[in-house]
Amino acid sequence: AMGEKGKEQFEGRVPSIFLSHLFIAGGVVSDSEREIDLGGARAVPLSLLPDCDYCALGHLHKRQKLGKNVYYCGAPMRFTFDESGAEKSVNAFDLTLNGVENFKQIPFKNIKQLVRLHAAGADKGIELLKKYSDSYCELTLTLSEPLTPSESTALRENENLVSLRAETLGINANYERVSYKNKSSSQLFTEYYKLRYAKEAPQELLELFLSLTEEE
Repeated sequence: AMGEKGKEQFEGRVPSIFLSHLFIAGGVVSDSEREIDLGGARAVPLSLLPDCDYCALGHLHKRQKLGKNVYYCGAPMRFTFDESGAEKSVNAFDLTLNGVENFKQIPFKNIKQLVRLHAAGADKGIELLKKYSDSYCELTLTLSEPLTPSESTALRENENLVSLRAETLGINANYERVSYKNKSSSQLFTEYYKLRYAKEAPQELLELFLSLTEEE
């Protein structure tokens, strides 16, 4: 079992802490951990940890407890938006002859918050960004047509905007598969635009697209 070497010189009841940087099977992961380090071959069963008073583990960024006394204290910062709202803290305790005493989690204060926002259109999105100006924001917009250059500029002027996503109306997830082999660029563009935005493509936008493809 892990940690047995460290226990060889112990005589009698000695308070002990086991520290390691590894992935315990069953731990809750976040988007910020790399999948290559979370494969089953690298996952360590909880049962292999040594019998000690406190197991302090690193690697997983979310604060969590496994088993009786196995803790991931968690990363001090939120690295990805799936951790929006997650509490960040440090564990503190006294290690005595009786084991762990006076255990407490001390929260970090004044950490920049990560928030996920949703809005219908650029104007509503900008309002939300201004409302959460003290946070880092991931903004998802529901659109019925593409953003204009001025809308894109206005959104990007908000320094708290970290990630901008778009959801478009009119997408039918059950549409039939069709062949595009013999269709012109004009047909492909207009059909794609209608599928994405449930309306006909503006003529000036079509002409701009065709000018870029050098096709009349």
